Amino acid sequence: MWHQLEPVHASLYFAPQAYEEAAALGYDVESRWPSYFALRAAPLGAVGPELVTATFYSFSPRTIAEYVPAVWSTAA
Repeated sequence: MWHQLEPVHASLYFAPQAYEEAAALGYDVESRWPSYFALRAAPLGAVGPELVTATFYSFSPRTIAEYVPAVWSTAA
């Protein structure tokens, strides 16, 4: 199932158009994580790093805390 759904799911985060839109909103797209965490966690609302860490599970809590909640002020 993962092999069927991942290409559809991942296209949002890695398509050139996603980077263009993120840059237009003011996100640093030279680094992968600011726009990635902002786009992927946006449905949760302006939450803190603890909830994003719990939701994303496989990411380092330290890495998430480096970018969240700062990502919420970029496009606000």
